[in-house]
Amino acid sequence: MKQFCLLIATLCLFITQSYSQGDALNLEKYWKYRLRLLGNQTKEIPGFVNIGPNQGQSLPAEARNPNANCINDWAQKHDTCQLHPGNGKMVWSDGTTYLGFYIAVLSTEYALRRKHKHDLKEISQELSWALDAYIRVDKAAEPLFKHKENYDGFFVRSDVPGDFCLQDPPPFPGYSCVYSEYACGVPSVIKGRFNSQDQCIYLLLGLAFVKKFVPPDAKDSQGNLILAKAQNIAHTMVSFLKENNWNIKDPRGVMPPNKWGGSAAPYSFQIAKAAQSITGGQYRAPYQNRRSRQSGELMWQMVELSFGFQYMQNRTMFLSLAAINNELSPNKCARIAKKSDLEMYALAQAVLHDTPLGNSLSQTHIKAILDSAPVGGPCFGTEGCNAPKGWKASNRWLKYKFKDTGNPYGVHMEWNGLDYMILYNLYHLQFLNTPYVQ
Repeated sequence: MKQFCLLIATLCLFITQSYSQGDALNLEKYWKYRLRLLGNQTKEIPGFVNIGPNQGQSLPAEARNPNANCINDWAQKHDTCQLHPGNGKMVWSDGTTYLGFYIAVLSTEYALRRKHKHDLKEISQELSWALDAYIRVDKAAEPLFKHKENYDGFFVRSDVPGDFCLQDPPPFPGYSCVYSEYACGVPSVIKGRFNSQDQCIYLLLGLAFVKKFVPPDAKDSQGNLILAKAQNIAHTMVSFLKENNWNIKDPRGVMPPNKWGGSAAPYSFQIAKAAQSITGGQYRAPYQNRRSRQSGELMWQMVELSFGFQYMQNRTMFLSLAAINNELSPNKCARIAKKSDLEMYALAQAVLHDTPLGNSLSQTHIKAILDSAPVGGPCFGTEGCNAPKGWKASNRWLKYKFKDTGNPYGVHMEWNGLDYMILYNLYHLQFLNTPYVQ
């Protein structure tokens, strides 16, 4: 009997060590992804974001292709980007969507660093610059239509110029050309390069994490209050939508087509609730109006009832707002998120609102997703890419249908890895009390 008990105790210890070793490996992988994201000014680790306050900085690229020929690349030619000799292409597409995810990653990292009593100076400045990047792209939008600069909630999705990679020193060593909403083609809302319903929602998700984890007195190195900056962004962005009765319009009054999210009316009720939550009511601005209270609330209920029949982007927008506003019970949120391979949103709701994760999901399930991520980062079809199923899409929490097969267009890229990073931080916040060390 004594030997049997010893065997059981040894087995339990082995299982516990296996789990802790797996968690330690995933934390190590997080810091590798972190370095991969920022880069170290070498061709071996060029990065995906060049942090700072200036044009093009602190906006994470969606992707990069180290082998692209900058003169002959099809997308560079088709979308009339700047063509010049060289190899290696950086891609900013849906720039403000990835900015929202980047803000979420930085805010959750801030929370973990603060919890474990790390120095907060660098993460505070990086987060503040990320918020400044939104303010910058907002101000950059009107001049593209030959109007005066205006910080009003109408924004272009990035402000990365065509010669950004040619600066000295180079922001991304080994890369020569840029594909971005700002640098390619004639600026037009018809082509989906400015505001859209989805871009606003993913930005609000990032801002919700700032509200949750950054205290009101936290400042960057210039003495700017970080939370107040985030709240002002939410106020400005959602006020613009409400003032245009939940339609997006450029300075000439032209709306993007619905395929580019030209109307925010379908989710207006929850967008207004999110703004109210993030700002804490400090602006005394009722973000709801008749349209959001009536058709917006009705549309939300219809999407909830028909969730299983909704297309990919509707599901991710719905779950983002559900997480921000705590709209679903933990069990329902976990159930529908798991069924769609969108587990991160259920975990986000749990972390944002200090609730348990629903019964359909477990620590073991989330850990298995983290375990499966490639050490070298997500990618599809590039030289040396060894990403397994689950990590071939640009972001598995946005393009979940492509996570196993890569995109259907044959576009081969290395992806920024923000999908792994946000899931890891949420997992650590929800389940672990172990050190958060690099």
